[in-house]
Amino acid sequence: MLILKVLSRLLDYPSESISDHSAELIAAVSDSDLSVEHKEELITFINTLATTDLYDAQERYDLLFERAGHYHCSYLNMFMVSPEIVVRPWSI
Repeated sequence: MLILKVLSRLLDYPSESISDHSAELIAAVSDSDLSVEHKEELITFINTLATTDLYDAQERYDLLFERAGHYHCSYLNMFMVSPEIVVRPWSI
């Protein structure tokens, strides 16, 4: 179950602890029951995250959610109904 903790840490907001403990994360991935392909992909991701500048990693993380949030908000705004144009049954 250690692999689940590793995955949750990798999905969390990037911090210095990723680069400080990347060897431990890689060891946990290597010892897991994942397939060889998944292990290689996770180890590559950990190495990339550990060697990337912290501010760049944080910016990439933020942009991921800003893009999704912007699309979601614009989609909702397209269907949002203003209270002024809602016809109330008691006013008819």
